[in-house]
Amino acid sequence: MAIQVHEIVKDTKVLDIFKTLPGPWGKKWLSQDQIIQFCKTLPARLRQENFPAIFLAKRNENEPIDENNPEDHFVVVIVNVFADGLWVHVSSLGYVPLWHGEDRYRVVSPQLKDLAV
Repeated sequence: MAIQVHEIVKDTKVLDIFKTLPGPWGKKWLSQDQIIQFCKTLPARLRQENFPAIFLAKRNENEPIDENNPEDHFVVVIVNVFADGLWVHVSSLGYVPLWHGEDRYRVVSPQLKDLAV
């Protein structure tokens, strides 16, 4: 699967970031295995020391998605790199606070180039 990495450039909530990605919610998430693989194979794409990468994952990968209520189906996986290893936190999609653009946090998602904007 092709992956894209964006940097947050203005203050926003994670729910709003993923809302702006093109296509249906069912195409915007990465599996737990894909997130782990990304972190293992592309560590340079993760920013260091308190500037996390943000991934969208399903609560239950086998459950269908209600496109009108994404908060019910998704979690945000936050991965931070420190000298002694990775720090991973999982939070509800609707709960994640405001992220500040000046910190240039990274958002990792499937590449959705084939979907109309």
